[in-house]
Amino acid sequence: MYIGVLFTALVLSTGALIAAVDYVNARRMVLDVISTLFESSAREALAELRASHEPIRTLVVQLAQRPNASSGGPHGQLSSLPVIRRALDLTPMLSAIYVGFADGGMFYIRRLDFKAALRNEDAPAQAAYMVQLSEPGPRGNTVSFYDEEMVLLSTRSEELHRPHDMTWFHAARERSGLIRTPAFMLPSRDIGFAIAQATPDGKAVIGADLALKDLSASLSRQRASPSAQLALTDLSGQVLAASHGAWGIAEGEQVQLPTLHTLEMPILVKAFSGAASAKGARTLSSDGRDWETLAVTAQLADGEPLYLVMAAPHDELLAGVGTLRLYAIASILAVLLIAIPITWWIAHRISHDLRNLASDALAIRHFRFDGEDVHSFVLEVDDLAEAMAGMRSTVRQFLDIASQLSAERHFKSLLDGLIIQTVAAAHADAGAVYLMDDQGKELLPAAWQNVNLDRLLTEPPAVAIDDGESDHPLRDACREKNMVIGQLAAVGMPAGLGWLAARFPGQTVSFLAVPLSNRENKTIGVLFLAKSAVEAGFSSEQAAFVNALSGTLAVAIDNQRLMRAQKALLDAVIRVVAGAIDAKSPYTGGHCQRVPELTLMLAEAACQSNNGPFRDFKLDEDEWETLTIAAWLHDCGKLTTPEYVVDKATKLETLSDRIHEIRTRFEVLKRDAEIAYWRGVARGGDEAALGAVRRTELAALDDDFAFVATCNIGGEALADGAEERLRQIATRTWQRTLDDRLGISQIEKRRKERLPASALPAVEFLIADRDDHRIDHQAAGPLPADIKVTAPTYRLDLGELHCLSVTRGTLTAEERFLINNHIVQTIIMLRGLPFPDYLKDVPDIAGNHHEHLDGTGYPRGLEAAAMIPQARMMAIADIFEALTASDRPYKLGKPLSEAVTLLAGYVRMGHLDRDLFELFLREGVHLRFAQRFLDARQIDEVDIEAVLKQA
Repeated sequence: MYIGVLFTALVLSTGALIAAVDYVNARRMVLDVISTLFESSAREALAELRASHEPIRTLVVQLAQRPNASSGGPHGQLSSLPVIRRALDLTPMLSAIYVGFADGGMFYIRRLDFKAALRNEDAPAQAAYMVQLSEPGPRGNTVSFYDEEMVLLSTRSEELHRPHDMTWFHAARERSGLIRTPAFMLPSRDIGFAIAQATPDGKAVIGADLALKDLSASLSRQRASPSAQLALTDLSGQVLAASHGAWGIAEGEQVQLPTLHTLEMPILVKAFSGAASAKGARTLSSDGRDWETLAVTAQLADGEPLYLVMAAPHDELLAGVGTLRLYAIASILAVLLIAIPITWWIAHRISHDLRNLASDALAIRHFRFDGEDVHSFVLEVDDLAEAMAGMRSTVRQFLDIASQLSAERHFKSLLDGLIIQTVAAAHADAGAVYLMDDQGKELLPAAWQNVNLDRLLTEPPAVAIDDGESDHPLRDACREKNMVIGQLAAVGMPAGLGWLAARFPGQTVSFLAVPLSNRENKTIGVLFLAKSAVEAGFSSEQAAFVNALSGTLAVAIDNQRLMRAQKALLDAVIRVVAGAIDAKSPYTGGHCQRVPELTLMLAEAACQSNNGPFRDFKLDEDEWETLTIAAWLHDCGKLTTPEYVVDKATKLETLSDRIHEIRTRFEVLKRDAEIAYWRGVARGGDEAALGAVRRTELAALDDDFAFVATCNIGGEALADGAEERLRQIATRTWQRTLDDRLGISQIEKRRKERLPASALPAVEFLIADRDDHRIDHQAAGPLPADIKVTAPTYRLDLGELHCLSVTRGTLTAEERFLINNHIVQTIIMLRGLPFPDYLKDVPDIAGNHHEHLDGTGYPRGLEAAAMIPQARMMAIADIFEALTASDRPYKLGKPLSEAVTLLAGYVRMGHLDRDLFELFLREGVHLRFAQRFLDARQIDEVDIEAVLKQA
């Protein structure tokens, strides 16, 4: 019940997490609200500051730009008194307006709106405005007071400041446009700053004092909590306005501007210290308390920026969050008491269904697909169960199709099975497989499912790929190399898809056209599935399944094509090798091509036999292929047999007939007899006696050569005493005066160098068996263990006496071994080929056609029990073809009757299979072969019963 514990723990953890998250979110929300409030307060305070600052700037600019701004001196400004007075009334922060003149005169007006201001200026009780006029020179200075209606109340003379004593006066004259001074204590005892601009002619400067007395009250109103602190400072940290402080009006001596340090606001000091780099609200600590702080830069025109610094303690801001947390915890506990039992029950139900799904998944993992469908009241689990059932079905279908594809080796059967399985798996009504032709220009219909071709007037045609027609499913699938999904109307079917109209008469057809691409991404065909659109079309799941399956189908088709191509290539190579063997010597003719034909004829007769010894004999496709390859390669070892050995017509023949060399020696001896005769005559000898000796010697030489030439023919066996006479003739000698190691090949030279060279002139035997005539075996490794042949001492012995002494035929023992060794080489060559398992019998079938049932054959001396019927068939075919072949120049092909009679003799001796020989005759195999390959003169009547009696 792990899922129940997990769900319970999850619910408890979720409750605790919700409580914690609620508290954190509430805390964060409050802090965010405070941060937003701070930003709003900052915007409001700065907006208020700018709202007062901008009109004053505008006023100063307008006053400075008046055409007569600098004319009339200080008294000339009285004409503008109503305008200036109204500006003072409408702008609360506007404390005073100045007009300073370059000659030292100055006009000054400010509103007296506090009793302290009246006392400080010793003004009448009804005074509302004070106007100071300072004339240059000795004319003096006057101070006048006006009431609210601008009625002059009193005037007095007193010493006043000159404009040259004011910092703003010089700054404004030195710069064009407006200037704003740093904060300072105004003449009205308020903290503020001055805004000034020189007149265009530079003779006067218009100035205005902006007092910040009302901004402190505004900052105090915007505090977020009782202990919250707000202050407006300049760049040096001097406080211009603050939510805590009462220095706006001060009597007596002028006071210094306060700072955050002197006001004992350490948290604002911290907030202000990082104002330049900080963005947004920050949490800072001071005096053991966490504070939410904000420092905002106030960019005012014409001077240095100002900073609004704000701070509020967290304990006051979050006072209500703790209570909210307690309520949240209590609510969550109440919910948990109800939720845990319900959760436990639901978890039990879900875990039961999930265990069933896990068992189903384990079964699928072990490739068992007999599980039952799971249903659950939980939608997600039920969806998972449905998906699991679909996956089980899909995997089973996929594996069934893959298994069939991998097991099928017949291409047509593969295509038929492929389309049947795919149509069923995709819930289609019909389908077809189109394959690309060898030129890649047309798609050819190759397999169908649920299509009655008998209802079609003609066979479905090929579909041209390069045709310009658009909206053709097969063509589009090939061109785009992607699956094409759509519908086709009942009329106007694309070319090549007319069978759809016959299969779905009068219906709209939904289709899937999936390109089949091989490993090189080359399109080799198209899988086309169709179903009636009257019902639902192909779903996305079905399309995805077919698209995923198409790769496997394409690989299977491509593999089959490759296998067919490889088999065709192998067959062609085999036939080329067989043809090369036949072409190698005119004495073998078409043997390697006719033996397979006869062998397969005999095998076919055995398979078709319904009674007798071969009624149960059958060959499957693999066995037919094995027999065919073995028959075509049965003499492939002849490639290693020297051609002159195969074609050897005389005993002394190699690449040329060496009888000519021996004839030359006899000619030398005859010349020596003539020379001896004439030398004797020259020395005064008896001419008649010398002539008789000459005639006797010449006659003996002629007779001896004629005998040697006769022995060289080898047509008949040597007569008794012939070997002895050959040895006597061989003892004759002749004299060689030339070096026999000049102008010869390196191989022959190495053989001669086995013995030291003879001194010239050298006396040699007329017919010699020299050491250099003996050729050693080539190092080719040991023979297979089951080969029961004994190799002669030398690969070849070309000794002249040795060759002439052959008793029958023309071949020496060494040469006969080379001839017979072709079957050994056949076995070695075929065993060295990597045949697949189903072709593993090829070497034995091909290599056993010289074996005899009685064990007297070669090269392994097998008996009947070790020879399968196919090898016995090839033995009959090999001998019969050799007897009847008419294309060998050294003999005529035997008539049919004589050939089968000879075969009967071999059967009687125990060399050939009697049952196969009888089948060979009674089924007319001998006659069918004769009609195809023998000359008409060879085909005579065969008395089968008489021949069988001889066998």
